[in-house]
Amino acid sequence: MIRMEHVTKSFDGRTVLRNVNVCIEPGQFWGLLGPNGSGKSTLLQLISGTEKPDSGKIWLEDKLVGSYSRKELSRKMAMLQQEGMPTVSFPVRDVIEMGRFPYQDWLGRDRSEHAEALVDQIMSRLDLLELADRPVSELSGGQRQRAALGKVMAQQPDLVLLDEPTTFLDIHYQIQFMELISEWRKDSGLTILAALHDINLAALYCDHLLVMKEGRLTAAGPTGEVLTPSLLKDVFEVDLAAVVHPDHDLPQFLLRPGAGAETPKGSGHEEP
Repeated sequence: MIRMEHVTKSFDGRTVLRNVNVCIEPGQFWGLLGPNGSGKSTLLQLISGTEKPDSGKIWLEDKLVGSYSRKELSRKMAMLQQEGMPTVSFPVRDVIEMGRFPYQDWLGRDRSEHAEALVDQIMSRLDLLELADRPVSELSGGQRQRAALGKVMAQQPDLVLLDEPTTFLDIHYQIQFMELISEWRKDSGLTILAALHDINLAALYCDHLLVMKEGRLTAAGPTGEVLTPSLLKDVFEVDLAAVVHPDHDLPQFLLRPGAGAETPKGSGHEEP
C-alpha cells in the first residue's frame, strides 16, 4: 500500500526526516510513535502529498504519490488531523457529505447513486443521526471527532492517515474512536497509519508499529516485538514497567514515579 525509500526532508535548513524506509501492506493497522519533534507529522504529510520529500521516493500502491491528481489521491487516501473538525457552522450531515468530493462531477453531482444511503449508513454507525441538522460548532469534542471521522468514511479511501486523533479527547472518547476505526478496518480491509501519543492505546489497537526519534526510524514491526521497556526508555527517556494485559497477550506499560528524564544540569527552569 505504501512504500518509502530513502526519504529525507528538511525545513529551513533543519533535517526533520533522515533516510526513512517504510513498507506498509494492505489491510494493516500501523501505529506511529515517537517524542514531539521526532518527525511523525512530517512523515504523514509526505505520504499524504501535502509536502514533497527533498530526496527519496514514496509510492502509493504502484504509483508515486506525486503523480496522482487531487481527486485520484482523495479516492485512495484520507487524512484526519489532530484537531479533527473545526467549529464551523455547517450542519453535521453537510460536513459528512463533503467527504464525497472525490466522486462529484464538475457540477457538484455525486456520480454514485448510493451516495445518500452511504451517508445515512455512516451517520447511523457513528450515532450521528440525531445530530444531522445541528451545527458542528454546537457539538462536544467527541461528537466533532465522530463527525470528522464520518467525513473521512464518506470518502471511502483505501488508506487512512491519523495525526494524533485522540489528543484532545477524554478517555471514554479515545476508546470509542479507536474502536470505531478498528471496526471500520475489519469491515472494509482498510489500511491505517496513526500517529499516537498513548503507548498503551497503540499496543491495544495497532498490529504493527513504527517508532521514530530525531527524524530517524528506530524500530518497525509487529507490536509485540517492537514494544519493549528498553526501546521505550531509549526513545522517550523514561523508565516504564511492562505488564501483560489481562484480556490480551499484549504489553501494557506502567509509569514509575520519579523515573522520567532528569532536568539537564545548569538549567534553572523547565523548557516551555
